[in-house]
Amino acid sequence: MADTDSLWKRVNRQAAKLRGRSRRTRLARVLALLFVVVGSLDVVSTNAAQAAGFPEGNPVMRLMQEEFGVWWAAPKVAAHLVLASIILWLPTRKLLAAAGVMTVLYVAMVTHNFSLAI
Repeated sequence: MADTDSLWKRVNRQAAKLRGRSRRTRLARVLALLFVVVGSLDVVSTNAAQAAGFPEGNPVMRLMQEEFGVWWAAPKVAAHLVLASIILWLPTRKLLAAAGVMTVLYVAMVTHNFSLAI
């Protein structure tokens, strides 16, 4: 148990040090906000595309829609909030890069969904 505690303390110290870098912290804030906003827009664009008659392409999201009905978006948005919190807590270069790539991919999906709905 002591090894786990010391690992946690080391990671927490490293996270605090990374958050102390103002440029990195600003970038993490922007990416976390964009990730949540674009993830929420994905829900809106998915609903719009489905209203236009297009099916959900992601089998996991399709299952969530079947299981949760109109509340299918709640776990999706909650997951985005958790991931945004991780981005803010531990803004490593790799995590910020991954968040940036995921945000760009989400923008592409949202754009595609809205283009289907038009």
